[in-house]
Amino acid sequence: MDCVMEGNKPTVLILCPTRRDEYHAAKINDIPDDTKQRFRFYKATSGENESFDLLRYIELCEKIIVKENVQQIMSFSDIGVLVHSALVQKFPSIKGPSVESVLVPFHKYYSRLYLDSKEATLKHVYIDPTEFDVDKLRCALDYVGVPGVIKPCTGTDSFGVSRISSVADLQEYITWYNSQRLGKQSDEVKFTEKYADTGMYPYFANNGLILEEFVDDAKTVTIDGYVLQGEIFHWQITENVYWKKHPLTFKGCAMPFRTFDENLTARLWATYDAIIGKAIERGFDNQFIHVEAFVRPNGDVKVMEINPRMFTQIIPIYRMCCENGDPMAALLDIGSGVRPGPCIWNDKFGFNGYVVTFATGKAEELLDFDEVANFPEVSLRCCHGDEIRDCGDGGANLAYVNIAGKNRQDVMMRYYYICEKILKKPEFSPSIEDEEDCNDYVY
Repeated sequence: MDCVMEGNKPTVLILCPTRRDEYHAAKINDIPDDTKQRFRFYKATSGENESFDLLRYIELCEKIIVKENVQQIMSFSDIGVLVHSALVQKFPSIKGPSVESVLVPFHKYYSRLYLDSKEATLKHVYIDPTEFDVDKLRCALDYVGVPGVIKPCTGTDSFGVSRISSVADLQEYITWYNSQRLGKQSDEVKFTEKYADTGMYPYFANNGLILEEFVDDAKTVTIDGYVLQGEIFHWQITENVYWKKHPLTFKGCAMPFRTFDENLTARLWATYDAIIGKAIERGFDNQFIHVEAFVRPNGDVKVMEINPRMFTQIIPIYRMCCENGDPMAALLDIGSGVRPGPCIWNDKFGFNGYVVTFATGKAEELLDFDEVANFPEVSLRCCHGDEIRDCGDGGANLAYVNIAGKNRQDVMMRYYYICEKILKKPEFSPSIEDEEDCNDYVY
């Protein structure tokens, strides 16, 4: 279940690491080797056949903290940050966010309710997945407008994000969503029942949905930063890119954010500061946190979602395109109470592209793993034998493609080429031919 590091020095406990997390941690620059040797990568499970039990995992982490003199925790994923917050609650000397400050942004409805500003929020309605009353569903859809967008309140990786154009669509989606849950109580629900105030936040204990207005006339950006000892620090703004003919399908993240309006950049950081300030009031501290936002043509900023963790998928781009751009190294500093150096763009263009499919089946039926080995730019999100399921209008992401260079056009054409080479069923994926203007290489 874990990789044990030798030595008597205090352990740095890394929660729920993926293979990609371990790879990125090994690549941290400018830290002594003995620091890396103190990393304890405590995996969620010990093997493919073992199911993950979140509460049991937290109990085991508590034992490790006592036994191995853990003084610092690093968490990168949604689940990892939840565990981190529970351990901070148990061991106040360890730096990190409170349970409430993680759960509120993690839950998309409460995030809208308590963190968004009135100016930056979207029309939204909470949907009970057991609710099939046609009149109530029609009222909800009438309020947000047609089309609307529906997604699980605690969904990740664009799972279950779908566009809704009618009450019939809404009913069909709820039926599909309930079939995916299979009547099981999620680990997140068990977690909130044990650690959170479900009297104050009753929807924490439900696998609910949020219906929102659809935004189709905007760019999207990720505003990234961190909190250290109650103070907000800015990192970078990157641009989120979607496929033109598949507007709910994520294409990737581009750096830098293209704008010649310094006032817009200032408004984005002001929106970020206002949101994170509210998270700090709920105990958020000593961790990265990023905000995804829409930017409409008139310059209005609307919040898409808030993630109380590091923006891990873009780590390679930060490292290639920024001075002091390694967020893992920064998180090590943050966990020690030290302010990291400022993250400064070095004039390179970077792209973290998704390899998306709408097909289902075994991973090896959809992705050519032998071909993947020819491209060091590719970072896998699936393995041989993984079952790729229907993920709604967002599609399923099989891998990341990380490229940086001086020329924006060359970088994007390299991305398209790699996707074409490694996909076994490219007809089920968006491609450059789907774009309205193939000369517009990013959006």
